[in-house]
Amino acid sequence: MSKEVVELFFKTSEANEVDSAMECFAEDGVWIDPDGKVYAGQEIRPYLEQQIGVLYDFNEKGITVNYTGIAEVGDTVFIGATVNAPDGTELKRFVDIFKMRDGKIVVKDVFGKG
Repeated sequence: MSKEVVELFFKTSEANEVDSAMECFAEDGVWIDPDGKVYAGQEIRPYLEQQIGVLYDFNEKGITVNYTGIAEVGDTVFIGATVNAPDGTELKRFVDIFKMRDGKIVVKDVFGKG
């Protein structure tokens, strides 16, 4: 069940369905960016909208985000991603770790390299 919620979060985010993506978070959910900044409550929505904008900018430039796998262990879901230049060169790597509770995202913690 947790894996499906994370997949729904990505699907709705990529479709710019912000309300649906936000419904994946618990009321007390937080999103921690690669620099360690924590977005909580009402701060998550504008950060999500900013990240969707980045994704659209990437697409316009031919930059792709490729998900490299998803795994579920207990109440934790892991997903990897790479950001690639139009020629396929890897620009960045990320691992998102989602802590889940009652079918909702409690923590989305992002670790990045590159």
